[in-house]
Amino acid sequence: MERLAKLLLLVALAAASTTLTTITTTTTTTTTTIDIADAHSHAPGRRWKREMSPLHWAALRGDESTVAELLARGADPGARNGAGQTALHLAATRGHVGVTRALLAAAAAALRQGRCRARDAAGRPVDARCRRLLPTAADDVGKSALDRAVEAGHARVAQALLDAGVGEDAARRDAYGLSLLHRAAARGHVEVVRVLLDAGADQESEATEAEGAGAGEGGLRLLHWAAWGGHTDVAHTLLAAGVSPLQRDRAQRTPLHWAAGFGHALFVRRLLVGGADPEARDAAGATPLHAAAAAGHERAVGALLDAWAPPAPRDAAGMTPLHRAALSGHEAVARALIAAGGEPDPRDEAGRTPLHLAPWRGHTQDAASPGQPSSS
Repeated sequence: MERLAKLLLLVALAAASTTLTTITTTTTTTTTTIDIADAHSHAPGRRWKREMSPLHWAALRGDESTVAELLARGADPGARNGAGQTALHLAATRGHVGVTRALLAAAAAALRQGRCRARDAAGRPVDARCRRLLPTAADDVGKSALDRAVEAGHARVAQALLDAGVGEDAARRDAYGLSLLHRAAARGHVEVVRVLLDAGADQESEATEAEGAGAGEGGLRLLHWAAWGGHTDVAHTLLAAGVSPLQRDRAQRTPLHWAAGFGHALFVRRLLVGGADPEARDAAGATPLHAAAAAGHERAVGALLDAWAPPAPRDAAGMTPLHRAALSGHEAVARALIAAGGEPDPRDEAGRTPLHLAPWRGHTQDAASPGQPSSS
């Protein structure tokens, strides 16, 4: 497999070159990125194909020996490809911890030499080329190597970067106001969550916006993000670290509202064990049971009812979970609510019962009590 990868890299270089006309391989010689660069009369730092240097490609593949030889020959660890990424960005994205450490060491050595010694008031190198060597350097979309490692779920690489002194980078927010810990929780990267918590990441911060959630969905905290994806192991880790299950977003919804609304029944149960309030109300007076019933999540409804959530709470419009289930046509949920003791014909503030709402959406059977035929 290693020889095949090297051969494919050789072919790619040949296609990008106008000087090489033949490719020769033998069964007794292992071709390396160094050999390829030499065969093309390329200096190790020269960029090719999307402005990727041999160091970029070796880092991307996790080829530690080739990375070491390229660096020994003077390859620039701060060189950028067409996307503004250094070899460190690529190694972090792919989770190559050995290459990451080698690049960090090479960059640190370069920062101690020559022109890189001159620093500004913030302690950063004055020379722009030297700033590219910093482990916190961002690519063209504002992502650092730590961003890339966290978002890809590479805990060991994230730890190596934190060990290299990128602590201030861990507190930085992205364009949506999300911290690294928010992003790790949302993606379900539990090992990365543990690394960031051990590094002292802020457990109580809120995201200023909610990517993809629409207007008014801001203020989500850590457990909200974990609840969105149903990442129960992340919830367990956060709760064990002392994160409150009673956190609220800007609409006053708890993580339990989110987990119930998305139908993550195991997550619902974990939050309830961790102290979540099954009767919590959001800004519209809705409980988690309203959220689960409206979306038709029978297992989440069952988890809440098992925790003694009242089966017929009323929101600000006087609607019960049964109203919500009937409105959306969720017959199984409607039956479960009635079986748990919910009124079969409560009236909301407009005087409507679930039976009024079911035909409105074309659902005539949904709100009928068990065994009772519809009125259609």
